[in-house]
Amino acid sequence: MKKFWNHRRVLVAGGAGFIGSHTVDALVAQGARVAVVDDLSSGRRENVHPNVRFYRMPTASRALGNVFRREKPEYVFAFAAVSNPPVSIVEPLRDVAGLAGLLNLLEFSRAHTAKRVLYASSGYIYGNAGRFPTPETEPFQPLAPYNISKFAGEQYLKFYREHHGLDSVILRYSTVYGPRQVSRVIEDYILKISNGRRAAIYGAKTRDYVHVTDIVRANLAAMEIRGYRGDPVFNIGSGKETDMADLYAALAAILGRPNNRPIRKPPKPAEVDRFWVDIRRARRILGYRPTVKLTDGLSETVAWFKATHRI
Repeated sequence: MKKFWNHRRVLVAGGAGFIGSHTVDALVAQGARVAVVDDLSSGRRENVHPNVRFYRMPTASRALGNVFRREKPEYVFAFAAVSNPPVSIVEPLRDVAGLAGLLNLLEFSRAHTAKRVLYASSGYIYGNAGRFPTPETEPFQPLAPYNISKFAGEQYLKFYREHHGLDSVILRYSTVYGPRQVSRVIEDYILKISNGRRAAIYGAKTRDYVHVTDIVRANLAAMEIRGYRGDPVFNIGSGKETDMADLYAALAAILGRPNNRPIRKPPKPAEVDRFWVDIRRARRILGYRPTVKLTDGLSETVAWFKATHRI
């Protein structure tokens, strides 16, 4: 459906970040007229596509109204948020700021009659779930302020959808990885292994690793869907569960250090032990099919670290 985006007006909040910038690139490639709002607190200016209008500001700024008046976006992607659960435990007020930005974005989207808002949520809101793969109906578990803020954001979208008629879709991502991702576990592994050091794994954990390319395809498909009147919440993952020790071994092999072994440490508090989301609803409604194999995606990610002289 590449023609769908041709000349569409789009606003991407958090478009200088990891997932946001990749989504912007795909939108521009498909002919969309894109504006990016980002305060660069975690995003990077070099990630922003040269053919978009860039506004450096927090989404909580009242000046966001000027952006809406100028750009008149039809579709709004809400990626701007703190995306690190451990940080949220130490600095929970950062999550409050993220919610303020989301509310500001929703207010202006409603006032300027945007057609749809996409909210980047997280499968980590399920906490230590009781079912695997975990469906969208699994109860919320508040393991960390990050989980709480993501769930609260979903409820705000529900309120705006039901009381103001603002159409929206919520994607609960699994563990996303790929080029441009920094300050997360995979980066830590790559940096340490490449330097001959050992990284730590805390407890016995599994994750559902999904490449950012598959996430971008889901983002666009969720905005393009028409005629769907069901629950607008979708899990987006790889459909596979991977032990973090296996991930570590795969990276060690790619980096030419197959004998590097992780340091085993006790689990940290408020962390999810087993994580694997059910993607059948997204497959059925959005036509979502993850395509990037983990080993291929990790090789591409390592190549990006090398190309950008991070290792």
